[in-house]
Amino acid sequence: MQANAFSAPTYPKDYFSTPLDIPLYLAGNFGELRTNHFHAGLDIKTQGKEGLPVFAAAEGYVSRIKIGLGGYGKALYIDHPNGYTTVYAHLQAYEGAIADYVKKVQFEKESFTLEVFPQPGELPISKRQLVALSGNTGGSGGPHLHFEIRETESEIPVNPLLFGFPIRDNIKPIIRRVALYPLADSSRIGHIATPKFMEVEGTNGRYHLKKDAPVEIKGALGLGLEVIDKMNGTSNRNGVYSIELRCDDRRIYYHEMEKISFAESRYINSHADYREKILRSRWVQKSFLQPNNQLSIYREVAENGRLELNDDQPHQLQYIVKDVYGNTSTLDFKVRQVQKGAHPAAKTPEHLVARFRFDRENLYQGENIKVNLPKGLLYDHLNFEYRQGAPTPNSLGPVHHVHHRTVALQGYLRLALRLPPGSEAQRNKVFIAQLKSDGSFRSAAGGQLEGDYLVTETKYFGRYAILVDSMAPSLVPVNIRQGANLSGQKTIAFEIHDARSGLASFDGYIDGQWVLMEYDRKTRRLQFDFEAHEISSGPHTFELRLTDNCNNERTFRAEFVR
Repeated sequence: MQANAFSAPTYPKDYFSTPLDIPLYLAGNFGELRTNHFHAGLDIKTQGKEGLPVFAAAEGYVSRIKIGLGGYGKALYIDHPNGYTTVYAHLQAYEGAIADYVKKVQFEKESFTLEVFPQPGELPISKRQLVALSGNTGGSGGPHLHFEIRETESEIPVNPLLFGFPIRDNIKPIIRRVALYPLADSSRIGHIATPKFMEVEGTNGRYHLKKDAPVEIKGALGLGLEVIDKMNGTSNRNGVYSIELRCDDRRIYYHEMEKISFAESRYINSHADYREKILRSRWVQKSFLQPNNQLSIYREVAENGRLELNDDQPHQLQYIVKDVYGNTSTLDFKVRQVQKGAHPAAKTPEHLVARFRFDRENLYQGENIKVNLPKGLLYDHLNFEYRQGAPTPNSLGPVHHVHHRTVALQGYLRLALRLPPGSEAQRNKVFIAQLKSDGSFRSAAGGQLEGDYLVTETKYFGRYAILVDSMAPSLVPVNIRQGANLSGQKTIAFEIHDARSGLASFDGYIDGQWVLMEYDRKTRRLQFDFEAHEISSGPHTFELRLTDNCNNERTFRAEFVR
């Protein structure tokens, strides 16, 4: 069986220079499967440290600067004359005129976090100009530089490895498992009506099932593949560029990771087996499409990837997997349709309360709950399940089992939980929380009061309850106390945290004037940098105010000497 020749789209190969002056090794590549999104760029290793010089990949101008507590942390966006934008994220600090600009805006807004869009002439950039230092800010899991190339007009990220950066890779993708999915009530894999995951074996890009005999199937079938890629000089697991599935001589599925917009990235939860990821942390990429999968990566999908055989002869299936450099692996196996027989009707779920459709708005109202799913939130029609459980020791009212956490949503559902009678005194300190299976706290989902209901939006099915938060955020001074001499200190530092509704704001003041404080959510460290301010010698008063999302406040105040 002959695979199609590899052909990458044409992009300028000598326009962009590398953003770091070190050999490029990747901790993550474009299109790699991540929680709720496809990775939109390259994670370039920085030798396990922060503070490496980051250079502009080409001439242009700064078009956007964003500082967030999560996500990209400190990020810089540079527009270029060739119609592309480069993005540099998780930065430790900005350099030169960019740093001065950022500091000025932070003081004007009295905010550490910001998002600004300088005019084209404000911050011009030359190629290889030092623009920042690499870091570990935001949602980064370790020191590295996240680097993207986007189409400027559409803001759609494009695979940077198509632009000719000097990265060595002659390693073929590694195939781990193939998955078979029954797609109809009467479908079976062998004798079972649930997905079957089969390990494979092989070397040097040639894989096969451990058993050579054809896999027996009944009815409509969907397939999926667990596969990773590696690059020379690093052990990190990366994503592949393309996956193709053929049945005999016919292509039934093919996708490429050339570019993908942020607006569609969450459809990864339809592209991949979401249940398998939640339960077993495996990334299985499906080769069939749900009705509301709107990803643009698919180049050819015959009959939505649904495989139906009309005879009882063995049929040859082949997966062809490539990375962006054309390194190729294949998996070959056979399937055979066996005689269809009668099967018991599917059991009705015990807690079924409604039939939801993906192509329209869906509403459910129970005694103490209202659920609203906008059109397009589901990937397929759904037998919606709900039950009301007993309260936990920490909940205000019952626990609401809103379908199953293993079913993904494309966007926000609206969830309204009724406040129990007698809770009026606590109305201003309540929030909706998502709970784990044992009833313990998973995460805060927020909430606004609307009459007798507390209302929030969430992107997840699961267990929800109303909790009370009457505790102020915690605050531990690291190096300041009443009367401290801080003449030899570079910073004033604290460890801050809110374990319930979450931290809403932090503000520091010296002698009544707002000062810039930087917060690292990963380490819970909040600090003031003396070098970034002009603080005179002598006595001063420092004040820190913390507020959580239920308006609980904590204030720290101390005199110090500089």
